[in-house]
Amino acid sequence: FFFSSRRRHTRCSGVSWARRCVQETGITVSQFGFCLGIGSKPYLQVIQFKSQFNQAKEFELYGHQASVNSLYVSQKDQTLFSGSYDQTIRQWNLQSRQCITTITLESMPSSFCLISLDSVLAYSLTNQNVIYLNNFTNKGQQTIQLPQYHDSLIRQVVSVPQNQHFLLSGSINGVAALWDTQQKTVLAIFDQIKSSITKIIISSDGVSAFIGYDLSLIHI
Repeated sequence: FFFSSRRRHTRCSGVSWARRCVQETGITVSQFGFCLGIGSKPYLQVIQFKSQFNQAKEFELYGHQASVNSLYVSQKDQTLFSGSYDQTIRQWNLQSRQCITTITLESMPSSFCLISLDSVLAYSLTNQNVIYLNNFTNKGQQTIQLPQYHDSLIRQVVSVPQNQHFLLSGSINGVAALWDTQQKTVLAIFDQIKSSITKIIISSDGVSAFIGYDLSLIHI
């Protein structure tokens, strides 16, 4: 597949569609055949495709009151999480196209992921250097805060495959931390990254990761 988040027309293996949004800020794909783009409008534009791309269906999800800035797709079921400038994270059922959970935050989310068998949402905020865990499957939506380790703003929070309680966080001063969220402790520190950590890509086996603007390789 080829995806571009910098053009008004996005091409998906030969199929393109004109975005209603002026600017795209991200694209993600789930194993259920959904391609999701984030735009500058307070809604999500969703492209559903199966085996043949020329039969793609397009629909929109409404609920946010401001622009959407981040996405996460659960690999467990057909649910999508979207973060917005309206200081909320919403959970969507992509089959019914309905919002099923809304988490209200203190400020705009910068990054989030699912851990603990997709039952806990880990997230960071744009103006803070701590990580929060929200048990959104509980009606009470209990939120706890991990001990503060980073001394600068956190820009990435990524779950580690093959371990349901581990996550990797990265901050703007080039420091990454491997967490055991169950024990609420830092297991390893990676402070040799040469750039602000705005991207973390972890291998499917959870053994290694590419971190930062220059994608430095680390072994977890």
